[in-house]
Amino acid sequence: EKGMFIGFDADEEAIERAQEALKDSKAPVHLVHANFRHMRGELEKLGVTRVNKVLFDLGWSGFQLSAGRGFSFLSEEPLSMAYDKDQSLSASVIVNEWQEESLADVIFGWGEERYSRRIASAIVAARERAPIRTAKELGDIVKSAVPASARYGRIHPATKTFQALRIAVNDELGALEESLRNTWQILEVGGRI
Repeated sequence: EKGMFIGFDADEEAIERAQEALKDSKAPVHLVHANFRHMRGELEKLGVTRVNKVLFDLGWSGFQLSAGRGFSFLSEEPLSMAYDKDQSLSASVIVNEWQEESLADVIFGWGEERYSRRIASAIVAARERAPIRTAKELGDIVKSAVPASARYGRIHPATKTFQALRIAVNDELGALEESLRNTWQILEVGGRI
């Protein structure tokens, strides 16, 4: 009751869910539709110059699997993977326009996918025939690119590739680094992140 809750999310639908979940809060609640990398500037707009607690809930939400943005390799949804529906970079741009070496580096670096070179090569070969339009289409391309022994493991063979693309599309690591640096500067003495 003494504090104030300020929440950030790049996904507008998550903001709407949070408004409903927090409607009976006794503390004042401010929900901001913005990437947390912009936290400091958005807090200044609210007149907040110091904070004493910051919680980063990293990753993505299960709600996004059914958001129609291509997060699931089992869906016929368009390849977006963007948390913010209005951003310009999408998974479609990456898989249909980026060079093979860049694709392989992203898939290996952020997905830790051991077959990243094979997958990137298969993506480039597929897009030369026709643009890759849906998440399921990309998932099938990845599955066909890995060795047969890797197609039926405990996780779908496209899991790591989709993780890497989601991180790249949303610049998740860059946003985290920028936000941690900015948050540290406005953290009260004895505060916690």
